[in-house]
Amino acid sequence: MESFRLDDLIELLKEAGEQDESATVVVSEDDADSSFEELGLDSLTLLNVVVHIEKKYSIGIGFAAVTDAKTPNELFLLVQSHLMAKRKIA
Repeated sequence: MESFRLDDLIELLKEAGEQDESATVVVSEDDADSSFEELGLDSLTLLNVVVHIEKKYSIGIGFAAVTDAKTPNELFLLVQSHLMAKRKIA
């Protein structure tokens, strides 16, 4: 099974931010505990990132859980918890 690291999430956030021409998004691992709002990432961008993660890793996270994550690190831990649960089932 593929691993998912914080830098994978950071890269996805950068790519998603670059697609939004109305926003300037600069994200690095140093920003892992900064809020998505501080980083210039809106809920639609985050939802697109999560949909990509759900498809790639065959997990279901859900919109409510995503909106509870306020920082890249919180989102990373959320994804990790779903991946660990999937591994336990498999």
